[in-house]
Amino acid sequence: MGVGATIPAIAQKVYSISFSNELVSFVVGIWGLAFTILSAMSGLLINSFGRKRVAFLGLLGASVSGFIMMLSNSIRMLALSRFLTGASEALVLNSFITTTSFESLERREGSLGLLYASMGFGLFSGPFFYSYLFESDPKKGFFLLVALPLISAFLLPPFPEEVLYEKRSYLSLKKITIPLMISLLIGALEGYFQGAGIGLVRAWGHDPSEFSKVLSLYFAFSLTVQLMMPFMTRVLRADSWAVNFSLFTFFASGLFILLKSKAFLFIFSSTFGASIAVCNVALTSLVSELTSENERAFAIGASSSAYSLGYFISPIFVSGFKDLNIGVFFMMILLTLQAITIRFLLRPTNET
Repeated sequence: MGVGATIPAIAQKVYSISFSNELVSFVVGIWGLAFTILSAMSGLLINSFGRKRVAFLGLLGASVSGFIMMLSNSIRMLALSRFLTGASEALVLNSFITTTSFESLERREGSLGLLYASMGFGLFSGPFFYSYLFESDPKKGFFLLVALPLISAFLLPPFPEEVLYEKRSYLSLKKITIPLMISLLIGALEGYFQGAGIGLVRAWGHDPSEFSKVLSLYFAFSLTVQLMMPFMTRVLRADSWAVNFSLFTFFASGLFILLKSKAFLFIFSSTFGASIAVCNVALTSLVSELTSENERAFAIGASSSAYSLGYFISPIFVSGFKDLNIGVFFMMILLTLQAITIRFLLRPTNET
């Protein structure tokens, strides 16, 4: 919630200080740079200091970030605040994901789904609490950014199976080359959908305002599927669900391009959100199976870094396709292929 609340808080600061559009883009983008770099480093930090200490450090950093934002009156202070936000989020999320990966194989995918759901709910409820409860008094809103992470830091419970590795070990990237490529692709697909969404809705003959409904359905179904993962994985493993949802999304996008029906637009956005959610869970679970305990933090951090990098290079895909219909169809082919790769290449490799 604290991280999500920074979104309207930044908008309020930008408006009050009157930055140019170029500076605003720089401030927003620096979050992704920090998240990518610290995610790549998080494995080393977790193995050296422990998951709980790294999460504690991340939450303290988030609190300091909110305090700097509260006092910021220049582009440098605001950029520093955003960098600390991205770095702090990387440390906290990767610590939690690594901790969840130590669950038993029977419970791991369901637990990962619940973890991703809680993160998504916090991220998107943060702007609501800030905008509707604190917008009239910005000082209270910024207090939310400072106090909430600080309280969370001191309420952290003991982390199970916490082991410090005195002998440093490093993960060979060759071992997780395919998972890293898939993480990069998942990030690019999600970024493409959000970046090209308004253009797609307009190109398909609908009012651009419909994109807000499309995006709401995307996040709603993503959150719903994540919450249902403990029950869904009793029937099929997450990688099998990824293939099913991806194929359904592929056919829904094709039918929409042919028929231009608004119903298929909403079906497409819903199943796309579900596909991305399930692919994230399946990939994280399989990466944890593919690596030893002392390699796991490195692998999960590298995967998060690749996802973030893919998300922020997605504008290349958006600008690369002049015909948006061809672009979305190509991206849906990639979505289906990466789900099939997870199911029929990564899982057999792990089982072997």
